[in-house]
Amino acid sequence: MRFELIYSTGGHGGPYASEGEAKRWAEALLKGGKDSWIALVPYERDMPFTGPKARAAWILHRGKGWEKGPRPLPNVRAYAFEGDVSGSLSHKDLEFHVSDEEDAEELTLFADNTGELYEKSWKPIAKKLVTEKLAGRYSREDAIELFLEHADCAAARYQREIERHRFSEQAKLNAAKDWADHFETQFKTGELLWLYPKDYRANLNGLDVANEIWRQLGRARVMIGAKDPMGDKDSLTFKVGANPKRVKWIKIRLDPSDTYTVRFVDSKGRPLYEVDGIYADNLLHVIEMHTGLRTSL
Repeated sequence: MRFELIYSTGGHGGPYASEGEAKRWAEALLKGGKDSWIALVPYERDMPFTGPKARAAWILHRGKGWEKGPRPLPNVRAYAFEGDVSGSLSHKDLEFHVSDEEDAEELTLFADNTGELYEKSWKPIAKKLVTEKLAGRYSREDAIELFLEHADCAAARYQREIERHRFSEQAKLNAAKDWADHFETQFKTGELLWLYPKDYRANLNGLDVANEIWRQLGRARVMIGAKDPMGDKDSLTFKVGANPKRVKWIKIRLDPSDTYTVRFVDSKGRPLYEVDGIYADNLLHVIEMHTGLRTSL
């Protein structure tokens, strides 16, 4: 949840990515400003920040500390969408309070939760890097350079939509490295199969475990809309049809205990569920339970 700051002098700030970040700003602003209190109000579109319906999650009083809500706001002057923050201080005056690590965390959180940035910036980069991985040409340095471009796009949009905050080059580099780390983890765990080129799918030649799992699914493959199978030495991954649980891909891995671990992934490569210790005769039941798709008549 994001939080808006409301000041007794009539100003506002944010929205901030977390309660902790909003509290840090509130404490710094109250210490150096002219306010008698600063309130943290949950930020939602079309939600009133002031007036009788506004409710503060926390209120920081000068000389008294934090008061936990929900509580109505104390008396406040006319709400100012423009003008100085807390009477005399601005975010620029307080930028030294925010570390590059905190800035990188804020930037990645904003980018990861902005659909247009995900579709038009992150997704094309990830798709290109998946192709490079499969071709054996992947370079971590190149990946960081590509994600730096993503960080630039995210920072520019943040400045337009949230606040006029300047992210340092180090903060953007930290964010790019975090995205590169996350990409490598997702690729290793099979969470990016939905980005594989089509010519890497439907090829199980020489993969005994994958072929055996595919055979065990039997006629249920037709009922769940299983297609585009892909495998490696100890697992099978395939796409399933539309279902109420939003599962797009299923990965079944054979474990040393001769049982299966089944992972269910959504259309954006995010894991939804994972079940381990599954015997072959219970495999279809687990798939039916976690997809809502019938596996038998």
